[in-house]
Amino acid sequence: METTEHHERQSDQRLTFWNRWQVEYLTSLRERHQISHPYPRIHHNDKPANGEYVVIYDDTNKRGMWKMRQICGSSDGYQRSVQIRLPSRLIITRPINLISRFEITSSTTTQEQTATQNESTERSTRSPTYPMVTRSKARRQQLNLPLFISIMTALLQCVISASSRCPEELTLDKKIIYATPCLTNGVAVAVYSKEDKRKI
Repeated sequence: METTEHHERQSDQRLTFWNRWQVEYLTSLRERHQISHPYPRIHHNDKPANGEYVVIYDDTNKRGMWKMRQICGSSDGYQRSVQIRLPSRLIITRPINLISRFEITSSTTTQEQTATQNESTERSTRSPTYPMVTRSKARRQQLNLPLFISIMTALLQCVISASSRCPEELTLDKKIIYATPCLTNGVAVAVYSKEDKRKI
């Protein structure tokens, strides 16, 4: 009895710690560079640096499962986005507001930093880079898929309906009984004979 109660208490404490760590600590990491000011949009302009490790926002996973990666460059001078190297050596681009920086700072010397920069420029020339997919671009891509599918379905129906007539039936000797011009190709009812049999 005591063991199960002790286990339940421990799991509750673990769950409380985990939730608090996700809500408080990771949020404070992202916002730690902002300073107190009467104007809320003004904050300390401390940009991410090359070689710095960050946690990447991922809306498909919980905060505790976000991936930690290293910054390897920026195309706009670390103003709006950074380039991040993945374990597969691919380089992706993410906006600064979707990364959380750690409290630790890099203690590397300038020689190590220049070596890292040279290495990252070599790898960026060899590795393919992928464009940044923002939330609005992802939303637009999700909207384009149903439109593309509906257009392709309509085109496929047109092709199928155009090729549905059998050429051998068109070349038979026939007598048209009734025809209507209401459709583009019209509808006709005909009588023909084949192998001494009359068919409609």
